[in-house]
Amino acid sequence: MNILFLTSTFPRFNNDSQAPFVLEQAQAWQKHRPEDKVFILAPHDPQAKKNEQLDGIQIYRFQYWWPAKLQILAYPAILPNLKKNPISILQLPFFLLSEFFAALKLIKKHKINLLYAHWVMPQGLIAYVTKKINGTPYALQNHSSDLRIFNKLPIFGKFLARKIIKSSQKLFCVNSLLKKEALEFFNNADQTAINDKISVLPMGVNYSSIYNPSPTKHHKYTFGFIGRLSKKKGINFFIQALQKLKQEGASFSSVIAGDGEEKNNLLQLSKNMPVEFTGFVSKEKKKDFFDQTKFIIFPSYATGGDIEGLPVALLEALSLGKIVIATDATNIKLLPEWPHIKDAIFILNNPENIQEFTQLLHKLLDLQNDFIETQSNNLKEIVKKYQWDNLIKEYNVFFTKKIS
Repeated sequence: MNILFLTSTFPRFNNDSQAPFVLEQAQAWQKHRPEDKVFILAPHDPQAKKNEQLDGIQIYRFQYWWPAKLQILAYPAILPNLKKNPISILQLPFFLLSEFFAALKLIKKHKINLLYAHWVMPQGLIAYVTKKINGTPYALQNHSSDLRIFNKLPIFGKFLARKIIKSSQKLFCVNSLLKKEALEFFNNADQTAINDKISVLPMGVNYSSIYNPSPTKHHKYTFGFIGRLSKKKGINFFIQALQKLKQEGASFSSVIAGDGEEKNNLLQLSKNMPVEFTGFVSKEKKKDFFDQTKFIIFPSYATGGDIEGLPVALLEALSLGKIVIATDATNIKLLPEWPHIKDAIFILNNPENIQEFTQLLHKLLDLQNDFIETQSNNLKEIVKKYQWDNLIKEYNVFFTKKIS
């Protein structure tokens, strides 16, 4: 089978700060099903090659604005770019048309049997129109806020969402809440059939560049965050809690790893604080980050309709046996394994409540090594199913069936 992944975000070059989960899934797919040919179509960027091959996977990037240096819609992500620079919406129609025609060209060139659209909007829309034209079947992946966009489209939004989902071969949602939201587009009579089409599977973690660090060794950093420096991550509340912790006389060190649109604001907020900003951490250096950091903090919250699906970095931390603080907005409680891992996860009810946040940080500082080691070993054993080598088999269960 020849499969074409459609995506609106993708690493532009080696050690780019863009999340690599689409590439990692494609690599796992190619490894698990070597008889298949996997292709990826992603937006172009002036720093990226139009065509390249990575681990046997052919990458194509479509240009959607001319000159190329004025492309401002895709990276780091479409929604934040639209909010930061509303004029970028002028590029959206050209983005859609460019990806659509590029997909048609690749379908013909490589005799594509299946489109795999990451994000229902806009890639799901492109896959739907493509199927109407040439009959190419498609599967969908819903990551976070993409289906909610259809609720904001006047008159035809919900109708279009139903059409896209109904016409798909499969819809994967990274958590059960997103599945519930997808079902709510349909009436009761249709929900049974649609329910059978939807599977809840998160994106996986890649162990190839990280290993299992010791949970009780001496660490360079007491607390750390890793991820995109965006508003929905709640990192500003983390810094404020650290400030209060310092005022209360606690001894600690901290690190924030990543890059993003909030970086300058966070640097300003953390002046005169024991907070180190490392910038983006490459796959090769993730090992050092996790090895050097004792507790990992994920203070996400919903902001302006931009929500989390299930942060891959959170799964990575758990798979390495890290004790974490996380909010409900990370959707960690939606993992089927939640009852078995909850003792190692300290839930922050409201990241804006700095007093509550600070109290949780104090609790982590008071944890005994025996507790940390026991919970760490438990996490490593339970969460290993989300390693891509294991998880891709669950994705591929569907694709062993005949595509029609």
